[in-house]
Amino acid sequence: MNRPGMTSEPSSVNPESLENTKKQIRGLIQEIAELSKKSVSADDYFREMFPKVVSALAAVGGAVWIFDEQRRPRLVYQINISKTLLDPQGEDGAKHLRLIEEMFNGAEAQLLPPQSGGAEENSSGNPTNSLLVVAPIKTEDGIEGVIEIFQRPDSQPASQRGYLRFLEQMCGLATEWFKSRQLKSFTDKQTLWTKIEQFSRAVHENLDLRQTAYTIANEGRKLIGCDRVSVALRRGGRWKIESVSGQDVFDTRSSQVVLLGKLASTVINTGEEFWFNGRTEDLSPQLEDAVHDYVDESHTKTIAVIPLRRPQHATDNIERDESEEERKYEGEILGALIVEQIEDSSQQDEFAKGVELISEHSSRALANSLDYNLIPLTPMWRAMARSKVMIEARNLPKTVSISVAVVAVILILFLVPAPFRLSGSATLLPVVQRDIFAAVEGVVIDVKVNHGDTVIKDQLLVTLESTDLNMAKGRLDQDIDKAKKKLISLAYTKRFQGPGITDAQALQLDIEINQAKLAVEQYNVELGLLDKKIAKLVVRSPIDGKVVTWDVNDTLINRPVQPGQILLTVIDPEQDWYLEVKMPEKRIQHIEAAKQGLEEGEQLEVSYIMSSDPGSKLYGKVTEIQRLAQIDADEGQIVKLKVSIDKAKMMEETGIEQLRTGATATAKVSCGTASLGYTIFHELFEFIQSRLLF
Repeated sequence: MNRPGMTSEPSSVNPESLENTKKQIRGLIQEIAELSKKSVSADDYFREMFPKVVSALAAVGGAVWIFDEQRRPRLVYQINISKTLLDPQGEDGAKHLRLIEEMFNGAEAQLLPPQSGGAEENSSGNPTNSLLVVAPIKTEDGIEGVIEIFQRPDSQPASQRGYLRFLEQMCGLATEWFKSRQLKSFTDKQTLWTKIEQFSRAVHENLDLRQTAYTIANEGRKLIGCDRVSVALRRGGRWKIESVSGQDVFDTRSSQVVLLGKLASTVINTGEEFWFNGRTEDLSPQLEDAVHDYVDESHTKTIAVIPLRRPQHATDNIERDESEEERKYEGEILGALIVEQIEDSSQQDEFAKGVELISEHSSRALANSLDYNLIPLTPMWRAMARSKVMIEARNLPKTVSISVAVVAVILILFLVPAPFRLSGSATLLPVVQRDIFAAVEGVVIDVKVNHGDTVIKDQLLVTLESTDLNMAKGRLDQDIDKAKKKLISLAYTKRFQGPGITDAQALQLDIEINQAKLAVEQYNVELGLLDKKIAKLVVRSPIDGKVVTWDVNDTLINRPVQPGQILLTVIDPEQDWYLEVKMPEKRIQHIEAAKQGLEEGEQLEVSYIMSSDPGSKLYGKVTEIQRLAQIDADEGQIVKLKVSIDKAKMMEETGIEQLRTGATATAKVSCGTASLGYTIFHELFEFIQSRLLF
């Protein structure tokens, strides 16, 4: 920095002004002290702290340097520093940077006059025309930063020493901030190691393969802090999702699980780790299709699929002269770890470190579980180990009693009949319900109703405005006016044509008159169609009823809408209501079989409880079974059932004064009787039939 020297003339100092200045400086120091106690980043800390230091010293400028992750000096904040001082290739910049490096190497706080320094080629110094005040930020571990202040060089020696003392005091406050940050870092690391220890202990506690997979998913999600962790394992020659964090049971045939398994299989076939954060430019077509299909279904923002390989023995690693990166792609693939972040992750580095931490532990845990379960006749050896204890003389009576009890329970399960009911989640809906759509594109300018309002048929609900339609009508009106004027002009010409007009001219005039008439008619037809569109800007109620859309005015007012977009919903609560039951597709065969066994006119009975009043058991009848299976985000593949209910009885028994659209319930469809064992374990029997016997 090249600044001209300044001279000062003696002047009287106002004591009151001096006291105010001292108060301001003390206030700045107090603010810096408070800031030093906060847990903020280095950039944020010095962005707030350093301007206060420069202001307190009334300095020209300055800079703050700290160590980066590689323990190299990094400029973290500066005020009014010349670019030449920061250029390591320039003479002034190199000299200045050597001074900063010396400070990091242990030099004490010092004052450097303008244009000072050694005469040697590689000496350090102050190449500017300002007084340089520089001091280190020290901690027990060494020097963490350097603060330099550029002052005017015309101050008195006593003032200059005061600058240095003040800067050393500010460096002391910065030292406190560094200590707080180090303490927090140590605490975070201790917490992380505790979590890693808990995860390692949990995944190695059990040798059951399924339990190990579930532990990896659930404990891994806690350690990483992500939204979902899944584990894929080989089942019958195919890679399938074995566990999903937070879900003890999930539908393996649901579209989301199937697509996730397809993505995992595609990644495993490549043998490499896969990271997705929205970009697919460099992916193979197969992998790009798989990730797009899954993301469209799950709306995941970040996915990591890590193949889990059998760990190599330590001796193998010593004998081979290979890098750790190369060894990552060796060994049999045991499964895959799938980590997902539903929302955008602002800490991608921490996310990646967490994934890396659990991958190795997961690989070893899976390898141990697989090796244990591959021991021939493992279940038999377990049973034999237990049976020896069971048939000892002192335990024989207990064994006989337990055996008799088990046989009795089995006979009861197979011989005692019980009601066979199939449950499904249900939603309460009115029979008369109308979703009101926007018929044309426009902007909502007026909403006449709100949630809970009673409306009658053809009552005005919403008014739209369309600039395009208004402009089109204006242009069409102009075209009609021009066409009419042209027709009048041609008719006038024909009426007052002179005797000298030829037949050809008369014929041409008649043709033009007919064309003008057709144009007017066509414009009128277009105007009629346009008026119909404009009329649709006024949205009216198709039925008598009540508005059930929440917060209609704030949701719609001044919002652009598209044709087909639902504006609001109107129901008639006085008419009948029904339950819409989501029955898993795998259970529908029992319902169809029970329906075929009914007499003509009979309907399957349904018992249900409302979520708002689980103590009241109500009844209804199945009136309709959907002929098309569909995917539901929560239930998987489902078939919908319509169940008629007694509205008055429901309101009387539950005490509900007003039925609410969308209220949830649990419904059970009666499918006759079956053995007690089949009633309880029918899904297990079906699983064995479809997965093991088929």
